[in-house]
Amino acid sequence: TALIETMNELQLVAAAHRERKFLLEKQSHLSQWLPICVPVTRWIAWPGPPLGHPVFAIAPLILPIIFKVYDALGSFRCPSSYILFKNQARQLFSPAQDSWLPSDLKYCAVFYEGVHDDARTNICLALTAADHGAYLLNYATVTKILSSSSGRACGVQVCVQQFSCAQENKTLVLDIHAKRIVLAGGPFTDDLRALEKDPVLKTNNFKPAVSGAAGSHLVLRDRYVPTNMALLDMATSDGRFLFVLPWYGRTLIGTTDVPEKAHNSFAAPSNEVKWLLSEAQTYLPLLRNAVESEKKKKIISSAWRGWRPLASDPYNTLPPGLASRDHIVTENPATGLLFVLGGKWTTYRKMAQDVVDRICPNVKCCTEDIILIGGAKNFSFDSLLQNEILPLLPNNKDIAYHLARTYGTRAPSLIQHYASHLLNRLHPDFPFIQAEVAYACDFEYALDIADILILRTRLACLDIDAARQAAPRVADILASRLNWSIDQRSRALDDALCTLDQFQPHLEAT
Repeated sequence: TALIETMNELQLVAAAHRERKFLLEKQSHLSQWLPICVPVTRWIAWPGPPLGHPVFAIAPLILPIIFKVYDALGSFRCPSSYILFKNQARQLFSPAQDSWLPSDLKYCAVFYEGVHDDARTNICLALTAADHGAYLLNYATVTKILSSSSGRACGVQVCVQQFSCAQENKTLVLDIHAKRIVLAGGPFTDDLRALEKDPVLKTNNFKPAVSGAAGSHLVLRDRYVPTNMALLDMATSDGRFLFVLPWYGRTLIGTTDVPEKAHNSFAAPSNEVKWLLSEAQTYLPLLRNAVESEKKKKIISSAWRGWRPLASDPYNTLPPGLASRDHIVTENPATGLLFVLGGKWTTYRKMAQDVVDRICPNVKCCTEDIILIGGAKNFSFDSLLQNEILPLLPNNKDIAYHLARTYGTRAPSLIQHYASHLLNRLHPDFPFIQAEVAYACDFEYALDIADILILRTRLACLDIDAARQAAPRVADILASRLNWSIDQRSRALDDALCTLDQFQPHLEAT
């Protein structure tokens, strides 16, 4: 069984490598390489082997070989993995004489992975789709699957949230008809499937398609890893992998794979927050010292969680009970409703291709050649930053870097389009500027304060206190563009602050 699982995992990795190449080469304005360091503190991982399987107890001895195999699965297109010996690692992780690594360190194995801002990639996908003729509907909730007289799915009913002053307190309900309906609801796919007028789905025979896996994350106010390297713990106390990454001068700690049904809340459970903080101290002595000397809540600036959908096909194209990390495209034979779920960000393009191939098998896919909004053929981040953006912001290099990495070739026009007062920061500790709020509202469909602070700037994910302080200014900018009344601005701000409260770290006992 372990061998079969390993072979399946290798096939999944190889497929992901092909799509990763597309992201890092064609969408280089959104994605970049990041070296990830795996500290090794014992030669035999026992007790508590990686992945909880005895065969992996020898992983510390062969980790460099494992990562070379990982490189090979990607046809060696990624930067090569390598070994950091003990002294080399200490020099890299010790800019201030204090060791950032454990005293019993043997060596570090380093491999490369692609990283991106998932929310920004999602926005660029939507904008690029609109450029190619797609119709977009934002802030809309599907409330019904429409059916024809024969019982086939022929459309959806949606409720659209209204934001402008003239439409205050109104809800727009639309019936949208189409030849084929595709559900791409991620971890909420089963909730959408339940809207069908299919008698089978209303009985005890309903078979779930999604096994939700929750992942909690927290952000530390200080930086505990180098600015250009992440850390991975492959042998945590409960077998999960733990990532520690640099992010806007802070430290992001996260993991996945706690089985749980998805729901609309960002709040990270207190037991997960405490577990993350405790596990991270294994390889970060400076963090351990900080936890012992300060209040834990002062160390953590934000905490949240999300879900990924592990897929199982209710129409039996997968073995019974098997949840897949790969994606599936399947169809309800009774209604013709198609849905896609599973997979991961790396393979989003292939997932979409498989859906369209299922619906339009005679149409050739061209998405491998499409560059998303903000990119360009032969895109050079360094050239854009040095030649086009830094001359406009010579005294704010961190803002220039952030805008180049976020908006790509559109960054110079963003800077030039808005008055100088909108080039001020939303918060003094971060490179997000007020012009980004106006730009998101004017050109990127953003109409909500919480949307700006959570998904467009990520300020709430980085520092909840900073986000709350910036919220009134965001409200002012949106109010001026959407013609909000004073009362509507006040209610919108209250709603946003209520949503932001979910990012407060909770460490109380559960």
